[in-house]
Amino acid sequence: MDKARFYSGGKYSSCSAKTISQVREWYVDEVLHQVNEQYMAAAGNIDGQIDDKFNESANDVREANKNGASLLKSALCFPIGLTMRAEHVMDDGTKYDVDDLAYWEENVTLGVDMVPDYLQYDKFYDPEQDIWIDAVKIGDQYIADPADNPSGRTLIPLAVQNVNLFADVAANTIPLKNGGQQVLPPSPTTVWVVTTNIWKIRVKGTFDDFTISDVDNEVHPNPIFGHEAQIYSRKYFPDIRDSSGSIVGNNLPVNFEFTTGTFIFVPPSPKEVGDRLEGGTVENSIGAINEGWII
Repeated sequence: MDKARFYSGGKYSSCSAKTISQVREWYVDEVLHQVNEQYMAAAGNIDGQIDDKFNESANDVREANKNGASLLKSALCFPIGLTMRAEHVMDDGTKYDVDDLAYWEENVTLGVDMVPDYLQYDKFYDPEQDIWIDAVKIGDQYIADPADNPSGRTLIPLAVQNVNLFADVAANTIPLKNGGQQVLPPSPTTVWVVTTNIWKIRVKGTFDDFTISDVDNEVHPNPIFGHEAQIYSRKYFPDIRDSSGSIVGNNLPVNFEFTTGTFIFVPPSPKEVGDRLEGGTVENSIGAINEGWII
């Protein structure tokens, strides 16, 4: 408990600050008590089962469990949100003094969530069923497999196109197998020392539900936690109506599209730099094909 944030001059800042502080302190203590109670009961039961099932090897099993738990503890991390400090500053970036009327500061802890969790490029996603559906090719287009009864909102979350710019042409030298430009030495008759390649990458995608949570926002009181998070959400909600039933707006999913590039230099090795041999020098995902990004 960070009780200092509710204090000012050795006293609670307000009656509400004291209420929030006391409720949080009680809640944390109660949760800790319940966790300890349940943990001790579960630990005793597990120890008894280990003794009963493994006999002389029981201590070795406990040691193995302890080592495994230590490994997971060092490898896993579950971030809840990114905490940032928000401060009121002047136009030139100078901070106000704590005694100035314009002074204020607060912590802002932001958490981000999205649906689907990962943007796959080779499957369809049905947000109404929350399932991934295999793609079926019909002519020159892809559709979601009808066997899974896709809804009308089924979509391909990510379309990707990867184009090898050195696939067919090279300056001053002969293009290498499956793309690649010989750089050093710049002669097709000598053994190459360094090659390079450049790819143009085009991406288009959709988050069906994109949510940002400000978990430090205290404008929504909660009798248990003190306050609830402020939620900002973008999802499919085409008709937002007021109390009279009139449409006042809409809320549509977040879409994004961009084109970028990357390049690489490669020293001598058994394989030249290029694309996957089975993928060709222009690679299109099913979404890119449906978008008509054909080169």
